[in-house]
Formats: sequence, C-alpha cells, structure tokens
Amino acid sequence: ICLSEKTRQLLQYDYKIKPKKITVIYNGLTDNNSIIEKSTLRRKYHLPDTPILLFAGRLDPIKGLPYALQAFKIVLNTYPDCRFIIAGNGAFDIHMTACEDILINVTWTGLINREKLYELYVMADIGIIPSFHEQCSYVAIEMMMHGLPVIGSTSTGLCEMIENHMTGLHIPVIEHSDKTEIDAMLLAEKIIYLLQHPAEALQMGENGRKRYLENYSSELFRRNMLNFYQSVCQHRDDNKIKTLILTGQNNHQWKVSHVAIEQILENSGLFTVDIALSPETGRMMSNFKPDFTSYQLVVLDYNGDRWPEETEKSFLNFVERGGGVVVYHAADNAFRHWKE
Repeated sequence: ICLSEKTRQLLQYDYKIKPKKITVIYNGLTDNNSIIEKSTLRRKYHLPDTPILLFAGRLDPIKGLPYALQAFKIVLNTYPDCRFIIAGNGAFDIHMTACEDILINVTWTGLINREKLYELYVMADIGIIPSFHEQCSYVAIEMMMHGLPVIGSTSTGLCEMIENHMTGLHIPVIEHSDKTEIDAMLLAEKIIYLLQHPAEALQMGENGRKRYLENYSSELFRRNMLNFYQSVCQHRDDNKIKTLILTGQNNHQWKVSHVAIEQILENSGLFTVDIALSPETGRMMSNFKPDFTSYQLVVLDYNGDRWPEETEKSFLNFVERGGGVVVYHAADNAFRHWKE
C-alpha cells in the first residue's frame, strides 16, 4: 500500500515490484470544517484584519521552514502588516534567531491541540508547506478540508496532492549534487500573488475543499482499505491475515499508536494480530528475534536501534517470499544505514 503515485512509481521502476502487488490509497481524515466565521475567530484571538500565513508541522529541517521565513521577510516589504503563524514544536531557538528583525510579525504557538489548530486553519488566508519530503501530508489534507489555498513544494507526494493553479500553487524543490533547496524569492512572489488576487485564492480554497471530499475523507479511506484487505483475504481458507505489529522504539508515541493499529485491524474482522516489542533504546538487541515465518503481514511501527543481523536476514527472507509489509508513519525513517 502506497500513499502516493510517486511512491508507486518508485517501487515499480526502481525496486522492480510487480504493479499488481502495489496499490495507492491516500490518507483520510474525518471532516471537521468549521462553521465559525473567520472574523469571529480573529476577534477571539485579538487578531487584526491583516493577511495571515500559516505553517503547521514540526520544526525540522526537512519541513523547509527557513525558506518560508526568508520568503516572509520579502513579503513584508509589500505587506508590512502581514502575520506568519507557525504551529508546531521543535528547535525554536535556531529559527527565532533567523527572524529576530521580524519577530513582531511572527507568532510561535508551539505544540497545540487539534481544536486550536483547526481554528488557525479557519483564521489563515494561505497555507505554506515548503517540505522536502511528504508522502500524503495530513497538514495538506487539513488545509484543503478547511478551504485554505496552499502553496506547497513539488516534493514526492505533495506535488500530486496540490493541483497547481487549482487548489494552490507549486514551489519547486531545487536539487543540487550536494543539497536541496527552495527559492525563497519565488515563494515570496507566489504568496504576494495570492494576496493580490483574493478572488482567485478563494476559488483555490473552494477547489481544495472539493478535492478533500473527493479524495481524502476518512470514509473514502475506510472503504478503500476494506476493499483492499477483502481482496487479499478472499482466497484464504480462514479469511484472516496473520499479522505481526513490530514496535518498541520510535520518536513518536508508539505506546499509543501500536494499540490503535491493533484495534483497527482486529475490529475489521480481517486480521489476527500479535505484537513484537523490541528492547528499549540503547539496550541489548541480540535476543530480539521475531519469527516472521509465522505471519503473512508485518506492520512496522518502529524507528530505533538496528536489529541483530540474524533478525535482519530473517525479515529480508520474509519479504522475498512475498510477505506483506506496512510501514507506519515514522517507521519510514528507520534504518537509514541498512541498504536493503
């Protein structure tokens, strides 16, 4: 299961996986489009009637925030009252130092709950996603859900989520031999364009809302997943897929996520689920040896220490024999030094 057409092509052409073994199913979110007016929320937070840009996500280099801040400085030359709200947690000091001269125009919310974040989507005029890597961005889905025009990079899956000049604008990711970057001046020009053409920006937001309903709703995601698993199970005697969730180390909340994954799978009636917990980070891994041969599917909710060599070979054999693998969220960052 891939989250983007870009990934499907990568698996098919670079990794030589047969097309019939690959399917694309986009992420989905439950609709929560606010009925509260933008002006009402702005009064609630004592915000003036000035343009508001919004960035939502962790403050990580891969999210491209430094380029958004550089672009914002340029935008202020044309719109000096413009505000930039940055919602997310991370290395604040680095970014705040880079915008010391415009701090009065920048709001840092830190990590906030979903209700507050959704209010920001309603209050904002433009969403900014300058990421260098996204598969099927939940932030992009949320922005489209709330009718927000989005300026997003052309990275991986994000390029196909945002329809250029229909639901937002693309900003190219520039690839050099030793680095990747985004043209901050071009990003600023695109922001200014939408601020100068509010009717077009409004139409892009409405188109994005429609695109959400047609492609990224939780109901559509549920139907697509059930249809997929039913197609996999229809030729099995017991009609249930023997599944192993492998977790125990992660930079996200694995203690919550693996339980949720287990409940979702078992509640579908299509899976029997076991859990394999690794030792804690930094502890001895030599005895961590899950028996992959007993399963048809492995769900990786793991991003931590390398496995023992024997376990890695066993996992590769499992995949080579046709075993299924689902890589959940941050697990796609695991084992960056493991070639296979």
